[in-house]
Amino acid sequence: MEMHYKYSDSEFLQKVVDRKLDPFEFTHEAHLRLAWINLIIMVYNRLNVLFRIKYKDSSLL
Repeated sequence: MEMHYKYSDSEFLQKVVDRKLDPFEFTHEAHLRLAWINLIIMVYNRLNVLFRIKYKDSSLL
């Protein structure tokens, strides 16, 4: 089993950002996981911006 799976997505991302993830845990699969997490965050942020532009009423957010 890949060691990085013992962390939730938010824990995994925080360990990467804080540079506290053991290098042996940062396998090819962990790298792909990080890419997917970043892609999901980028899509979420983009949709949030588009939603705010379409519905200028911030009370809907």
